[in-house]
Amino acid sequence: MKLDVGRSVFVDIFDSKKLWNVEVQVLRKEKIRTNLGEFDTVLIKPLMKSEGIFNKKGDMYIWLTDDVKRIPVRMQTKVAVGSIIATLVGGTY
Repeated sequence: MKLDVGRSVFVDIFDSKKLWNVEVQVLRKEKIRTNLGEFDTVLIKPLMKSEGIFNKKGDMYIWLTDDVKRIPVRMQTKVAVGSIIATLVGGTY
């Protein structure tokens, strides 16, 4: 999927036994550093409408690699009991 900064894309997500058409805002491009190295990323913000674990408690941000693989390397959000920051620490593709 093409991700242009300043434009939104729409994706279908199945959550809470329902299918949701979710708007995903493409915010900006960033270079981030993790334990795996430095990545050129695209920062996206899904506008969640579902009632599951990520239900409208705060904004969710996802950093995807700015290449054809679009690997999520970092995610940040609030949940009912606090907040979560997840960073990719390894894997194979």
